[in-house]
Amino acid sequence: MEQEIILPSIKVLGKDLLYLTKAQKVWTITKPFLCCFGYFYFASNELWILAILSVVILMFVTYVSTSHDLVHGTLKLHPGVNRFFLSIIEMLTLRSGHAFKVCHINHHRNFPKENDIEGASIHMKPYELILEGIIYLYKLFFWARKHSKTKDRIWIHAEGTLFLIYIVIAILLYQHYPFLLYYFLLVQMGSWLYPLFTVYIPHKVNYTHPIFQTKLFRGPIISFFFAHHNYHLEHHLYPMVPHQNWRKLGKRLLPYLKNYNLETIKL
Repeated sequence: MEQEIILPSIKVLGKDLLYLTKAQKVWTITKPFLCCFGYFYFASNELWILAILSVVILMFVTYVSTSHDLVHGTLKLHPGVNRFFLSIIEMLTLRSGHAFKVCHINHHRNFPKENDIEGASIHMKPYELILEGIIYLYKLFFWARKHSKTKDRIWIHAEGTLFLIYIVIAILLYQHYPFLLYYFLLVQMGSWLYPLFTVYIPHKVNYTHPIFQTKLFRGPIISFFFAHHNYHLEHHLYPMVPHQNWRKLGKRLLPYLKNYNLETIKL
């Protein structure tokens, strides 16, 4: 007999989890621009360690933080404003924000089924993730282009065009501004880790209930290194909560999660 899963509504957990202050919203949107500016400033002055570190932080605060909030609309911005920032912030890392949106919403609806293109690497062997990482974003882009609605597809085409324009400019100006092409290479290499860290490690193949599809991550070391973004299970259960409130959500939800035999990783 299957175990009955009973989880509290967001109303029971607290509707305050859905809201952010103006300062939190501004900081969330500003972080990626500061990181991007940091790379070009440090790279133009040949401070390469700081330049690379800026890109590393940028890759983190976009894909799993700011852009992620924009995909789910948790910043509660006007739809047009939300689309604009999703597009421009993802373009900072030469990605299509609307392709990300189409694939990620599909991921929440269909994981771990085969039609979940974003989560497909959960069915792969570890060594296959090496190749998957290299082509991952391109697979998502073309899948989203094919499966998106007209309005999203227009944005995806525009974002893909800007991606190609940047590459052409970076190649043409390489002799005088080599850091433009280096930037492209750095963000590409950074994205190679996405299938491993955002799919393979946190998820599990389980078709019974979403509560068993994601591992429970706890511990001060994990929280420190992932800046309190280690609440992937909570996010899958309550995707309407912005990432700034995941930690608070995790604490409130923990008494309910103790009723189930969840795979927990503590560090």
